[in-house]
Amino acid sequence: MESTMGSLKSRIKTRIPALRWRDEQLAKHARRIKDLKEKNAALEAKNRALRRDLQAAQGAAAAGSGGPGAAASGDEAVGPVGWRVTLSGPAVHGVGFRQWLKKNALGENVDGWVRNRSDGKVEALLFGQWPDLERVHARLHNGPRKAEVTRVSIRRVDTRARPGFRIRDDRRV
Repeated sequence: MESTMGSLKSRIKTRIPALRWRDEQLAKHARRIKDLKEKNAALEAKNRALRRDLQAAQGAAAAGSGGPGAAASGDEAVGPVGWRVTLSGPAVHGVGFRQWLKKNALGENVDGWVRNRSDGKVEALLFGQWPDLERVHARLHNGPRKAEVTRVSIRRVDTRARPGFRIRDDRRV
């Protein structure tokens, strides 16, 4: 019986390095799969944005005029412009949208504010030069990584924003 136990112990000892190597390989592959899934999600988001931009460009070309995407009547030369933006979709609250928009707006030298609304939408006032607003607008359809935006509505306003960009806590509709 003791010789059987001895041979069993020696077989187990010889298998331990192989099992450790296998566990390391599995962990390495799991990390690689996670990285590839993240890259795939980023590429899918970029692809959705490009598709939307293409559809918007085709729609603007077909209509001959357009909303904020088309700089009608030389709006670039007019100076600062104000936009009231409303974002809606299944995931615009609880995904860091306000912080993301603040970072992007400040990066493009756009002033204003952003807040969550009680009806589940995100509302923002963006104020800046036309090209800067256009760059922020191009990113709004994607938002932060976990956001799902289905609609971005923009209306031009005459309201001027205070310098800087802030996150508001009020949830009025």
